[in-house]
Amino acid sequence: MNLAQLIQVGVHWADLVTVDSHFTATGIRDVEGCVHLKAALIALANVADFELKLRSTYKLHRGPSAVIKPLYKNLEFAKYLRNKFVGHIHSDLVGKAIEWQPALRQIAGRLGEPKYAILVNLWLLETAINTYLDEAGKHKFFDSETDLLYPPDCERFLGFLEITVRGSIAYLKALNDLWAPKLRSDDDAGFDLELAMKAGMTKFKYLAQ
Repeated sequence: MNLAQLIQVGVHWADLVTVDSHFTATGIRDVEGCVHLKAALIALANVADFELKLRSTYKLHRGPSAVIKPLYKNLEFAKYLRNKFVGHIHSDLVGKAIEWQPALRQIAGRLGEPKYAILVNLWLLETAINTYLDEAGKHKFFDSETDLLYPPDCERFLGFLEITVRGSIAYLKALNDLWAPKLRSDDDAGFDLELAMKAGMTKFKYLAQ
């Protein structure tokens, strides 16, 4: 692991701790909760991608590996939801949501009202959950269709979210505890004139994917 990766650990960690605090306090009952939910899925997908780059280190450092391995299936599911529901709203997802919840036709023009914005977000989310199928049409994560207005289904999803968020926090903490003492930033030594001069000559360029 290098310093840039350690900084990524800190960013993902802070994001997940923040959303976990919100979910613990209020869940996803309001518009703010929906925004935190989307932030959680983005952060979890980032952890999924980031973790792939670190697997070569697990041979020597098995602590973080032991924490994250039980979450592989959860993180793949979170990544799917990020891609279809959050990263961009997939047009096929919206079409299927209208089919699944015909009431969307009546409230499509009223999304400026928080109660309808929450409802539409939940319907889009549950549609994304219900499209997570294998080639045989079997659900890949939950064992049945999800209706987030049905309390047991909502609790099931929130349970998945809690386990995945808190497990990822534990993983990131394990990485930080392992690598932070070994990768001290240059700031630890105080002001560095040479680095300050280099900073002033920084040239920026467009970052390709």
